[in-house]
Amino acid sequence: MFDPTLGPLAPSLADGLVKECPEGTDFVRDGDKNAFEASCGGYGYNMIGVGSRSYENGFSTEAIATGMRVEEIAQPGSTVMFTDTAFIQGFGEQYLIEYSFCESPRNIRVQDGTVTEYGRPTPSIHFRHLERTNVMWCDGHASGETLSFSKLDQATLGRYRIGWFGPETNELFDPR
Repeated sequence: MFDPTLGPLAPSLADGLVKECPEGTDFVRDGDKNAFEASCGGYGYNMIGVGSRSYENGFSTEAIATGMRVEEIAQPGSTVMFTDTAFIQGFGEQYLIEYSFCESPRNIRVQDGTVTEYGRPTPSIHFRHLERTNVMWCDGHASGETLSFSKLDQATLGRYRIGWFGPETNELFDPR
């Protein structure tokens, strides 16, 4: 079983504040409402493209359990690793929770080695830093990106600032 207190950085991270974005003050911190994602700090990982092999094998247990190796990422300087994230929860009264994944702009399906994009997932990239999101790219550089598009209606978008940057394809999330 994983015990984060035994890791080599644990003494430096004792207060846990490194996981909390100082701009993430609008997250609901009620354990009943956000128990699944609580404590990720609102930083999300490109699980589809970098943290798994879903682009090769679809959504199998093996594909999701095995991430990409650095040498397998064709364009590390233009492939997303992490972004600021949040997720809208609730029916009726909505609120933001911390969220562990930066969702790509398109859902993917892999069949016989062919990747097909279909529809949009619910966006999770949060533009909370002066209307920008912080992006960590696979080559280690960081940038602040502005919102390009969202599937949210204008009122919801204005309130929560969640969407995507860059092109309306998955090219920034696809390691191949």
